[in-house]
Amino acid sequence: MDSDSFEPRHAVKGDVARMILYMAVRYDGTDAFPDLEPNDRVDNGNAPAMGRLSVLKQRNETDPPDTLEKTRNDRIFPTGTSASCSAPAEAAAR
Repeated sequence: MDSDSFEPRHAVKGDVARMILYMAVRYDGTDAFPDLEPNDRVDNGNAPAMGRLSVLKQRNETDPPDTLEKTRNDRIFPTGTSASCSAPAEAAAR
């Protein structure tokens, strides 16, 4: 880890990974907000890239959504609607 990186608690590594992947989908650079894209470079200079994509994918797999995350998602996006839980999968597929 370098001087401008952080490591979340083990219990929430997947949660944080999904948050970052969601941000990558939400802030895609098509509006007034920057394009926040995870990648595997460490030094991005002034580019708004964040997170190592390979690590985020791994953390999403090793720490899957818990009951709280699933319940929150189901309340925001009831069954049959476009669910936010697809956002991390969409970002991870890039």
